[in-house]
Amino acid sequence: MPGCKPDRFFIACLPSNAPEDFYTTGEKRVSIFSKYDPIGNFKTFRDDTAICKVLKTPFGDLVVYGTVIGTEGNRKAGFTKDLDHQLADFDKIAGENNLCIAGDFNISFGDNYYFTGSGRQKINDSFAKLGLENLTSAIPNNIDHIVLPKKFIAGRSVSSHTWDLDKKLSDHIGVSITIV
Repeated sequence: MPGCKPDRFFIACLPSNAPEDFYTTGEKRVSIFSKYDPIGNFKTFRDDTAICKVLKTPFGDLVVYGTVIGTEGNRKAGFTKDLDHQLADFDKIAGENNLCIAGDFNISFGDNYYFTGSGRQKINDSFAKLGLENLTSAIPNNIDHIVLPKKFIAGRSVSSHTWDLDKKLSDHIGVSITIV
């Protein structure tokens, strides 16, 4: 996959439009792949759609929260419940931790591609309160995001990369960031 080199970690999310019976009991919809050593984890409200690991990176420890918010999109009843529970997870985990949140948010931020006003506002308010920056918010037609603490990226060069813009590999475009 372009942009996923061995010296980076990435979040893999299974399609949010897969039917419920696509998954078997105990199967996870989110995984974190990393060359960096995992040194801990945090419990999430729902372990099949959110996973949280602590990674030892060259920039310091990073708590990575991989997510799918609303497995059936942002207009179904489960979206608001998922969102509220995950926002509570973010509050609980962020504290003194460098919290990275990455995955399928089912919300676009830089355009009117796919969102709900209330969902977008709740997420933006949470990120502002926790000192987080959505590094992929300006990418058009994008509902997969990478969010990092402002203090973690301060003074560093950060760039975003996209691929699969024609959505031939997935119903989502691919996004990644590089921190130097």
